Amino acid sequence: MKNTYAENCLYDNIDTELIGIIYEVALDPHLWPDLLDVLGSTINHSDAANLSAHIHTAENDRLFRLRPHIHRAQAINRRLSNTKQENQLSNAIIDQLPVGIVIINAEREVISANKCANKIIHRQPEISIINNKFLIDDPQKNERLTGYIRHLTEKEHKKDNTYSLSVHQQDQAALSLLVMNNSYCHQHYDNSANCRVILFIASPINQYSISHDALQSLFQLSPAETRLTASLASGISINQFSLTNHITKHTARTQLKNIFQKTGTHKQTELIKLVLTSPAMLIPSHAEQPYSQKPDHTLQTSQYTFDEKRLILIDGRQLSFCEYGDPNGVPLFFFHGILGSRYERHPDDSIIKRLGIRLIIPDRPGYGYSDANHSGDYLDFAEDIAQLADYLNIHVFSIFGLSIGAIYAAACAYKFPGKIKNATLLGTTLPFLSFSDMDGLPSSFKFQYVSGRYMPALVSIFPEMAIKNAHSNPAKFFKNIPMSDQDREIFFQEEFHQHFVNSLLAGGEISHDGFIKDIKTSTQALPFFFDDIKIKLDFWHGTDDLHSPIRRIQMLAEDVDNATITPVQGEGHFFIYKHWGDILESIINTAR
Repeated sequence: MKNTYAENCLYDNIDTELIGIIYEVALDPHLWPDLLDVLGSTINHSDAANLSAHIHTAENDRLFRLRPHIHRAQAINRRLSNTKQENQLSNAIIDQLPVGIVIINAEREVISANKCANKIIHRQPEISIINNKFLIDDPQKNERLTGYIRHLTEKEHKKDNTYSLSVHQQDQAALSLLVMNNSYCHQHYDNSANCRVILFIASPINQYSISHDALQSLFQLSPAETRLTASLASGISINQFSLTNHITKHTARTQLKNIFQKTGTHKQTELIKLVLTSPAMLIPSHAEQPYSQKPDHTLQTSQYTFDEKRLILIDGRQLSFCEYGDPNGVPLFFFHGILGSRYERHPDDSIIKRLGIRLIIPDRPGYGYSDANHSGDYLDFAEDIAQLADYLNIHVFSIFGLSIGAIYAAACAYKFPGKIKNATLLGTTLPFLSFSDMDGLPSSFKFQYVSGRYMPALVSIFPEMAIKNAHSNPAKFFKNIPMSDQDREIFFQEEFHQHFVNSLLAGGEISHDGFIKDIKTSTQALPFFFDDIKIKLDFWHGTDDLHSPIRRIQMLAEDVDNATITPVQGEGHFFIYKHWGDILESIINTAR
């Protein structure tokens, strides 16, 4: 009876944690909320028997206990998605308005500013945003604005008053500010709402962005007539237009007569008013080109790649690998991260050539062209690397790995200390064995790992979704992965982006087995202990790593006698691409 009670308590605690993570996922703005719909359809059966044939009974029971929460989370996520879309549409329209709009709070902190406002503030020194606070250069006008804001944000203030300010500019017409409150924050039933003030800024020197395509379409103008109309609406005289476009005044006036006829206007003032109140003012003049749904996924190997081969291992499996750099250089094996491949490295291979490195990168089992090893673990992979080293006639070498690849590097160091000079572990992702291990992870990552531990039958959902999204639109896939700002900056640099796409697609080209295996093993205890590793371990870890919080690695490094840790300040999980040369130099210097 006691055992049954204890087991029920354990199940209740696990379910409580899972329920919390499910609702976290509902609020996650990234890729994984799509998972809720997949989960909902997976478990949305009339009775438990429909799933029991292919899911273990205990897991089946858990899924059906979670079902109502998953459905509620789906509803929450849909509402949030709709609200987000509406906000994005509103912001897109506000960004196209030819007047500056800045929203600030009672402390003058800027909540948002549209494109026109940012442009005016950037060009005109009379107003500024310093330390995220809106300021006027004139002390008296600045004090008046403070008073207006204080009055408008008072809870007892009921009226929708507006105040105006003129900020005089040197040798230019005055800058005009209109200050008004956001009436929502004064609703009597919402005392928790934060008060906001809206600033409208008009500048006489601001250049309007008028869509030529929209003008031409709206009024059936010719290209030449469109250019003239847009110029007049932007404050350019017909004489200036004639000179700039190298046409006579007579030609320009003839075009203007045709424009009057097509637009139903009779004077320039009427024409300008028509243009400034038309949709042409709200459409970007240079719209972004939509992302191609059929990007070029051709895999380009480096000019320094001197070999790309496949080795047949003793058990008959195939191991694919690439070599880069100097064929006579210092041998260095690199083990890629999750969703990586034999192409995962810094794309500038002149660095490893300069350092005299022979870089060998295998596709781990289940990735790229390497066959999966369903019954194998980290130590079995170490055996694969030993066979690969023998095949390449390499007797002693160094190793390094990224993310979960760092664990595979540690396994090699544990299994074959006599073959390995040194091991460098970058952004190490230790197994997640408890809910406390997941503190600090994005909610989608939490759900990924708890599914691997408590609902393993659902693990295949993750790679199927990820690879499907990656193949259909790699840019969107990378955009939606939860990552730090530093990592996002790296992933979308022109130098790296297509390289990441190629590596990702190569890893999942044949199957998703490697990704599935990595998720499952990431929730299981390691088959070795770090403090039993005989060679020196060098940990490098970003202090802002969202994929693997640094606190766990610092604790591990402190407990292992032959380990050192280099915290990379302000960097995320993929700092390797910023510090590639420094990392390699450190490895080579230690190896020598």
